[in-house]
Amino acid sequence: MGLGLYLAYNGVEYECLICERAFISADALYAHCRQTSLHEWCERCCRVFISNSSKFAHLRKSNRHHVEIHYACLDCNLCYESAIELQEHDISQHHLCVICDIYFSSENNLRMHQQRHQARTTECYGCYRSFKSFSGMLIHLEAGSCASGEFSKLSALCQYVEDMPMCSFLSRGHGCLAKLERFVARSLE
Repeated sequence: MGLGLYLAYNGVEYECLICERAFISADALYAHCRQTSLHEWCERCCRVFISNSSKFAHLRKSNRHHVEIHYACLDCNLCYESAIELQEHDISQHHLCVICDIYFSSENNLRMHQQRHQARTTECYGCYRSFKSFSGMLIHLEAGSCASGEFSKLSALCQYVEDMPMCSFLSRGHGCLAKLERFVARSLE
């Protein structure tokens, strides 16, 4: 039974010819191929490659498997049916900013970066300068950059709530920070 150029079955055991290791089942052989760092694996094709460059050439040129293009994450050794699925994977697993096509080391770093893409929709209650967030406007007030600001240390609390999805309810509707924002607006009128 042929399994490709570097995998074999002799009727008793399955073998990875690159690593010269034997396995009792095809599943065990494929698990080895997925996990080892000694060679590369194409999940879609169940095929092993001796180098990253040979796998990459396969991913670019392969149409034998009724697929025009492989949408592959080479880091995770996964293939997807569409570019959208690959992008969703890159966003959730590799923290991709889709606006500027930059990857970040953590979800938090991505969230911090994405703030630079936000529109300036929060207007200062005193001088009408625009800011990307309520906490940004509060920093402006605390720094004394606005003649109407007498509020202290509120920006750190608001920044935390804006950055933590699990706390965002505090800044909406009847949440305490939404009430605070309304209070600040009324106080500065």
